[in-house]
Amino acid sequence: MSGELSPAEAVWLSGYTGDDTVAIVGISSDGSVEVTNGSTLASDSIVFIGLNGGSTGTVDLTGNGSSWETADYFIVGEYGNGSVDISNGASLTTMSTVLGGQTSGVGEINVTGSGSNLAAISDGSYGGEIYVGYNGVGTLNVYDGATVSAEFLSLAGFATGDALSEGSLTIDGAGSSVEVSDGSILIGDEGIGTMTVQNGGSFSSSYGSIGEYDTGDGYLVVTGSGSTFEITETDTFYVGYEGVGDMEITNGGYVTAAGDVKAGRRSNGSGNILVDGAGSTLDVAGELFIGDSGTAGMQIQNGGYVSQDFAVVGDDEGSYGEVMVSGSGSMWESIGISGYNDILVGEGGTGVVNVLDGGSVASDAAVIGVSETGLGEILISGNGSNWVTDNVLIVGDQGTGSVTISDGGLFDAGIVVIGAQPGSSGEVTVEGNGSELLGRYGILVGADGTGKLTVDEGAVVNSYTDITVGTTGELNVYVDGNNQVNAGATVDGDPDADFTNNGTTTLIASSNLAAGSYQPITATGSISAQDTGILNAVGGTWDDATSTFTVSEIVTSGDASGALGGQRISYGDNLLVAFAEDITDTMFTPTDIGSANPMIDGEDVLEAFDFDTTIVGSTVALTFDVGDGFSLALLRIWHRNGDSDAWEEFVADFVEYVDGKLTFTVTSFSQYGVTAVPEPTTTVAIFGAFCLAISLIIRRRRN
Repeated sequence: MSGELSPAEAVWLSGYTGDDTVAIVGISSDGSVEVTNGSTLASDSIVFIGLNGGSTGTVDLTGNGSSWETADYFIVGEYGNGSVDISNGASLTTMSTVLGGQTSGVGEINVTGSGSNLAAISDGSYGGEIYVGYNGVGTLNVYDGATVSAEFLSLAGFATGDALSEGSLTIDGAGSSVEVSDGSILIGDEGIGTMTVQNGGSFSSSYGSIGEYDTGDGYLVVTGSGSTFEITETDTFYVGYEGVGDMEITNGGYVTAAGDVKAGRRSNGSGNILVDGAGSTLDVAGELFIGDSGTAGMQIQNGGYVSQDFAVVGDDEGSYGEVMVSGSGSMWESIGISGYNDILVGEGGTGVVNVLDGGSVASDAAVIGVSETGLGEILISGNGSNWVTDNVLIVGDQGTGSVTISDGGLFDAGIVVIGAQPGSSGEVTVEGNGSELLGRYGILVGADGTGKLTVDEGAVVNSYTDITVGTTGELNVYVDGNNQVNAGATVDGDPDADFTNNGTTTLIASSNLAAGSYQPITATGSISAQDTGILNAVGGTWDDATSTFTVSEIVTSGDASGALGGQRISYGDNLLVAFAEDITDTMFTPTDIGSANPMIDGEDVLEAFDFDTTIVGSTVALTFDVGDGFSLALLRIWHRNGDSDAWEEFVADFVEYVDGKLTFTVTSFSQYGVTAVPEPTTTVAIFGAFCLAISLIIRRRRN
C-alpha cells in the first residue's frame, strides 16, 4: 500500500477480514505496506507485522513527513517474521513497540538517516516501552543520524522455559542516537541482549542494567571516537546484577554514569568491564564496585582510562573482584568531590589488583584487606608501573593484605602501615632492580597487627621521614650491597629521620655478594633497636655502633672452623649455607638425598638434602643451585622430619630465586627439597568470563 490511506483511516487490513479492531501486515502468509512521499497512516488498534507462524510482514516508511502513528502496541514478528524500514525522514510513533513477540517470532526495525525516528510514547498510564526480543528474536538498528526515543528499553526481555529471548541494538554513525528518558535500559533482561554503539553514535538512559536476572546475559560495546553511552541519574548502574554482564569500551569510546557502577551485584551475578585503547574512558561520578556480592573483573589496557569517586574491589564476604591495569598510558584513579577518593581492595571479600607494564593507579588512600573477612592482593610489576596515594597505604587493616612490587614497579604513598589493627596481617614484598616502596611521611611495619616487609635484591624502600618496625613487625632484607632501606631519603627528606627496630629485622647476605662491609639500612637520624628489637645478621655480622653489616667470605666446608655464626659455607657445588650471627653451634652436616628422592608429589626433584645439626631456633639461609630457566612461581619447597615421614610443602619466611639459585630461610632442620612445578601445556587466561542471570520481572528503576 502506498499513499492509499488517508489520515482519517483508523483501521485497515491486509489479507485479513475477520477482526476490524486489529491491523495486520502478513497474517499467515506475506503482506507488505509502503508509506511514502509524506503519506500518513494512523491507527488506534494493535498492529501486527508478521502475525502467525510462516507469515512475513514488511513495512517501508520513507520520505520526509511519511509517518505511521498508533495508540496501541506495534508488534513486529509476533509468531512469524516482521521487518520495518524507516528512512529518509520518515517516522513511526507507537504506544509500545515489540520486536520478536513470541518464541517463534523474529522482528527487525531499521531506522536510517537524519530526521528518521522511532518513538514509543506512553499515554500517561501505560506504554513508552520498546522490547527488542520479548520472547523471540528482535533486532533494532539505528543508522546515519536517525533517532529512537522511549521511556523503557529492554534487549532480550523474557525467558520461556529453556528458550531465551534474543535482542540486539546497534547505534551507528555520528548523530545516530537512542534516548530512554526517565526509565531504564536492560541489556540481557532474562535473555541474551547485545548493544553496540559505534562510529560516533550515542545512547542515554536514566537508569540501567546489563545482565539483570539470573538467566540474563548482557553485552555492551561502545567503540570509536565520539561514541558515547550515558546513565544520567544517580541510581546505580549494574554490570551483572544477577546474570552475566559484559561492557567493552574500545578505540576511544566513552561511558559515563552519574551515580554508582556495580559489577557483580548479587552473589550469583557476574560482571566484566574492559576499557581498551587511548581515549577509551569509563567515567563514574559515584562509586565503582568490582565484585559487590558476586564475581567481577575490570581490565584497563593500552591507554584506557577509568575514574570514579571511590572504588571497592571485592566488597561483601564471598565476593571476588579483580582489576588489571596494563600498558603505558593506562590509568585508574579515584577523583571526585566527596573527599574520600580511596580504593579498597578486599573489603569483606577477595580483591586482586594487578598493575603491569607501565600501568598507573592513583587514589587518596589505598586499603588492602579491610575488614576481618577481607583478603586483598596487589601486584605492581614492570618499569613504569605505579600506584600513587596522596594519603595512606594500609596493607592489612582488619583483614589480610599483601602487596608485591617487582621488576621496576613503584608504590608511592603518603604513609605506609603494614598490619594495622589487632588480628590483621599485612605483607609487602619489594623485589627486582628498580622496584621501590616509598612512604613519603613514614613507614610502620606492624602497628597493632602482624606486619612483614621483605626487600629483595635490587629493590629499595625509602621514606622522607621515619621507618619503624613495630613489636609485631618483621623486616627481611636480602642484602645486595646497596642502601636498600633508607629513612630520610633524598635531599628533601627529614635530616633527623630515624630507623627504629622494635620487632625483628633480618639481614641476609646475597649468595652473589662479595665479602665486605655494607650499610643496607640508612637514616639521617639514628638507627636503633628498643628492648624488644631483634636484629639477625645471616652470613655476616652487624655492628650497632656503625650500622654496618660485614659479610663473610664464602668458604668450603673443609675450611670452616669453630662456631658457625655469621659464616657462609659452601657444601659442594649445589649448596651454600649462611648462618645467623647468634649461632654458637659447630655441627652441621648436609647429605645430598636428591638421587634417593627423584620425585615429590609427582614433581621432579631439583635438589634435596638431609641436615644433621644441633641448631634450633636460629635463622639459616639455604641456597640450592637449581639451575636457570625457572620462575619462582614454578619452584616449590618441601620439608619432612625423616625418611619415614611424608613430604609437606614448606612456606619460608624469606625466599628468592636469582641466577639459578633458590635461597630460603629456615629455623629448624631435618630434610628439605625443591621441585619444579610442571608448566601447563595450555594456558587459558580467562578474565571476566562469567555466568550470570536474570529474573523475569522488568523494572524501570532500581533503588
